[in-house]
Amino acid sequence: MKQYPISVPRDVYRGANDARRRKQRDYNDAAASVENYINNLLAGEPDDAIYGVGTNEVARKLGLEDELAQRIVFSIDGGHNGATFYKGDYDRAMLKMRGEDV
Repeated sequence: MKQYPISVPRDVYRGANDARRRKQRDYNDAAASVENYINNLLAGEPDDAIYGVGTNEVARKLGLEDELAQRIVFSIDGGHNGATFYKGDYDRAMLKMRGEDV
């Protein structure tokens, strides 16, 4: 589980292979889109809570191929179906999730 705001790891290839550099650019562009989408999605949500974002939702909303969206969301610290994030205080978010008084 990652804390909001999130940061998506980028491809740091520094070689001279043009084909590999194009793949890197495409991946990094998609990673930036995913990062912005998730951060904007969670920005309007209440603090001290836990949120899940599915890879299918990300792929559909951003027009990405499912495999690419899955690789990017997985790199954030997620599973193959999505990732879980908390916003605000982790302990209070966990208490709220369990239905306990905060």
